[in-house]
Amino acid sequence: MRRPALNWRMQLTFLGTGADSAYPLAFCACEICRVAREKGGKNLRRRSSAALDADLLIDLGPDSIQAMLHFGLNPAGLRFLLQTHPHHDHFDQNHLATRISEYRGRMAQPLEIVASRGTLHRMTSMLQGMGFDGDLLKAKSHAELNISVQVIEHGQTLQLGQRRVTAFTANHDSSAECLIYAVEQGQSSLLYATDTDSLPEETLQAIRRADLTFSTVVLDHTYGPGCNGGGHLNAARFQHTIDRFRHQGVLREKAKIYATHLSHEGNMEHDQLTRYAARHGYTIPWDGLGITL
Repeated sequence: MRRPALNWRMQLTFLGTGADSAYPLAFCACEICRVAREKGGKNLRRRSSAALDADLLIDLGPDSIQAMLHFGLNPAGLRFLLQTHPHHDHFDQNHLATRISEYRGRMAQPLEIVASRGTLHRMTSMLQGMGFDGDLLKAKSHAELNISVQVIEHGQTLQLGQRRVTAFTANHDSSAECLIYAVEQGQSSLLYATDTDSLPEETLQAIRRADLTFSTVVLDHTYGPGCNGGGHLNAARFQHTIDRFRHQGVLREKAKIYATHLSHEGNMEHDQLTRYAARHGYTIPWDGLGITL
């Protein structure tokens, strides 16, 4: 039996839509990067992260806090952090470390962090590398950072305030136990799926068994048309993944599909890529785009 839908809807803000080296690439003289610099605007992409409403952040990356400020969101109001994985473009330990008392900050409220055990171990190592003497899985560190931590595993569902969050295994750095997340609230149902290559069969089947259907999908599109690489989707595998979702019946009738984690490798400048995506039934977002799910 499907869960009854309530009336409210989530608001998603794309804080960053670029890959690990941002977009355009810092010192690159290729035609894609040259045109992106020349045109600016929607072509300038921070490292990928997103906010749901004003209180939930997906990935505490190096650009996420300044992006929140730039787009009118208050980082001090965050209550929840969903961490997909610990790679440097998605987790900046320097941001989290500012919650210790030596920074003399006044934390308005605890921050509840949700991540896999493997990701939390790696995040701990990154913090220790800058001198933090603690462990994100230990209560003492929770008190020091004014956080709470929930370990989540593939197929597990947690309640975060009014939201239901379900984690699924990504196809990306298995040692870090990388995850993608389904987030449900009221009539809204989001699948946020970066970083990943073609999803494992166990993930596709687990999504179906969970009886989930999505009004919005945000999916990895690191490599553009005609380009290929490991650990991430390219345009062709992106489209194949969406086709699999449709075949499995997990997309709602008017579901919106967005690409994110865009690199300069084959992803042409924004307007041209937008036209390409429109022909294939999806949308290219930009940093600061806000949508109602």
